Amino acid sequence: MDMAKVVILGAGHVGSMCALNLARLGICREIVLIDIVEGKADAQAKDVADATVFMNRMPIVREGSYQDCDDADIIVNAVGVSRKPGQTRLDMLDVTIDIMKDVTARLNQTAFDGYFISISNPCDVVVNYAREQLPKNRIFGTGTLLDTARLRLTLHQLTGVSANSIECFAMGEHGDSSMVAMSQITFMGKPLAQLQQEKPQIFGK
Repeated sequence: MDMAKVVILGAGHVGSMCALNLARLGICREIVLIDIVEGKADAQAKDVADATVFMNRMPIVREGSYQDCDDADIIVNAVGVSRKPGQTRLDMLDVTIDIMKDVTARLNQTAFDGYFISISNPCDVVVNYAREQLPKNRIFGTGTLLDTARLRLTLHQLTGVSANSIECFAMGEHGDSSMVAMSQITFMGKPLAQLQQEKPQIFGK
């Protein structure tokens, strides 16, 4: 199977980091960045392209347009605005949905037939909106994956146990209503509740 062509919508901090990590993983033949701010996608693409000379594989990394979505295997949706101090993810809803109206309208004018992965906030609401506008069986969101990563890192920092030996997950909406399934947390295969009894000095309540 050929390596994927990935189009990233939004060349801000998140979108450009996605591009860099995709290049580092060596799983793409081409990475295309699109942004409404003139010159931004081009600048970020050139930075990532410079870094590829030190990688095992060198994908094409460049600025593009919505025409590039015609033959894209995957679109990563990273459009939106940064949260200001005191804002919640839901506070960004109106602005993000306005942007998504433009994004989905443009995509529906292309021949895109791949997978659409959204990481824009508020994540679950944006994904649901995209499913109403695009073929819903190919729309995915990152959900609480970031919450789970932060949880695992926090547990590692609190206990000193390798993050690779910790199993845990957050569930629900990626936002203030997400929750941690405490009964499912394990360290080196042992449930947290058991370790709280065996080693309260480390795993105490």
